[in-house]
Amino acid sequence: INSGMCVVCGACQVVCPTQAIVMKRYPWGLNPELGGACVDGPCTRCSDVCPAREVPISRIERTFFGRTAGGDGLPPELGVIRNVYSGHATDPEVHAASVSGGVVSAMLIGALERGDIDGAVVAGYDTEQGWIACAKVATDRAGILACSGSKYQPHPQLLGLSETVRMGLKKIAITCTPCHAVAVRKLMMDEAFADI
Repeated sequence: INSGMCVVCGACQVVCPTQAIVMKRYPWGLNPELGGACVDGPCTRCSDVCPAREVPISRIERTFFGRTAGGDGLPPELGVIRNVYSGHATDPEVHAASVSGGVVSAMLIGALERGDIDGAVVAGYDTEQGWIACAKVATDRAGILACSGSKYQPHPQLLGLSETVRMGLKKIAITCTPCHAVAVRKLMMDEAFADI
């Protein structure tokens, strides 16, 4: 584990077949470490999903957007863009609970109410240590509202995926940073991770 490259997404812990990897907390932050034994025989699941090891941007863009950045005449540094919007939640309760307008919370609540998703991995705070951000799984409006607002600290957001699997959820939304999103896309592109 090259912990110096870690983006603290938690994907390595999620995909480890023996649950040997743990995100260990130190006073300076989190670090992925071996807390158990790896499988007998070859296994590269943790390094395959790690967004710090390889970022296959062109493959991700082609797979999920059907084109690569820059093909539309815009600077490739902007990524693949369909449209750009600005907005805020119109629901007073969602808007009041938000930090920056509540757009993401409103979209997640709408997706849950329409049945587009079964649940969402959102950022909340630890129930024991209320100052530490952590992944939470929300399956209703109250759960989304309880976790509304940005959490400005690194935390293994993708650990929420393990909880969604335990809960039997199939259609999942995930709120995460771009580097964490790379791990999600790598999971989605590799049949070896179909069980997640």
